Amino acid sequence: MTKKDIVKIEIPKALKEIADLFAKLFTKYASFQNRYDLPSRTPQERLKNRESGNLATYSVAYYLIQKGKYVRVYDFERNDFSSPDPWDLKVISRDGKELTVEVKSSGPAKNTTDLDTVLTKRTLAVKPGEQKDVNIMVYHLPKDYGKSLYIISWATKVDLDKLESKGKVESFGIDKQRLRFSLKLKEYRPISELLNILR
Repeated sequence: MTKKDIVKIEIPKALKEIADLFAKLFTKYASFQNRYDLPSRTPQERLKNRESGNLATYSVAYYLIQKGKYVRVYDFERNDFSSPDPWDLKVISRDGKELTVEVKSSGPAKNTTDLDTVLTKRTLAVKPGEQKDVNIMVYHLPKDYGKSLYIISWATKVDLDKLESKGKVESFGIDKQRLRFSLKLKEYRPISELLNILR
């Protein structure tokens, strides 16, 4: 893969606002055990991280994907858009609601935000060709963006009743050797609906 194969997408301000909304949602409804909750941190530090939303955005990744091209993807664990661990993705096929994406990590695993590490932990029991349910929400950005926003939560236990009732992924399969996964989506939703749900 050469540099010209990678399309770097500038993250619009609107997505930062969406990230903030998700941080509030996850901080309210979810409790995660990750590096923000390490035993070495004091109870005050852990509480501060929860209240600030850092703990929430650590478990949420946002994807902007264009068919046929590798796209630079960022994990918003730091509440910003300058993650040092971007991933490269390419849409292989998109037939109706079936979406197949090829993934290439930016390098060796540095922490749990690295794609290979996350997929290994999240889909440990999934073998090539198998299907697995996960919480993945897919929303379309306004037409002037010309892209779709893919919101993926890797959390295993999250109370997301308000979002689940609006549609979710039917199935999820991964080929670990090729780092390729496919999503079977129930439906797409306009981004305006997402904002209304989270407010």
